[in-house]
Amino acid sequence: MVNSKPFRDIEGFSLFGKPLFRIPLVSEIYNMQQKYYDKALSDYKKNSKDAENIIWLGRRTAYLGRMREAIAIFTEGITQFPEDARMYRHRGKRFITLRQFNLAIDDLQKAAQLIEGQQDEIEPDGIPNERGIPVSSLYSNIWYHLGLAYYLKGNYEDSLIVYIKGLDALSLEDNYVACAHWIYMILRLLEREEEAKKVLQKVNKDMDIIEN
Repeated sequence: MVNSKPFRDIEGFSLFGKPLFRIPLVSEIYNMQQKYYDKALSDYKKNSKDAENIIWLGRRTAYLGRMREAIAIFTEGITQFPEDARMYRHRGKRFITLRQFNLAIDDLQKAAQLIEGQQDEIEPDGIPNERGIPVSSLYSNIWYHLGLAYYLKGNYEDSLIVYIKGLDALSLEDNYVACAHWIYMILRLLEREEEAKKVLQKVNKDMDIIEN
């Protein structure tokens, strides 16, 4: 009989057809993430109809490397809250992790449609930085990951348009650097050298960068 245990940790497959195994976490990080997961699971069991509980259970599951399970949780969230852009944003990100770029684009485009005319909101970090200051928002995360999905598909023009939107979504310098990095690379790939140089003009050593 074939031992199926080694295959249980396969989350997906690379673009070259090789299995993507769940990456084991060092014990200190694993224990911390497991504790947060247990809390999220407890909250979810108390109220599985709460959107925040679904989102955090999905996020905490993904931080443990269980991407397929996280996608299933966000799918449940979409079923319950089909107009909540956050569900599509988080599921789309995890589709990128599993190299399912078309599905990611579908989700993130849907999220972008749902936020039209809505007020942006700062997203709390699942893994806080040293200062404990969140550096991204719902808008900026949707545009960032949609741009990334387009880029990984080789759709550079679409990626550029989206990253420019992401650049304007949040005034934090971390957000500028995150989006400008991709805009610069895309412009170089498109051989638009002068435009690429202009993107870097705002980047300097005095910027207050927390994460990027």
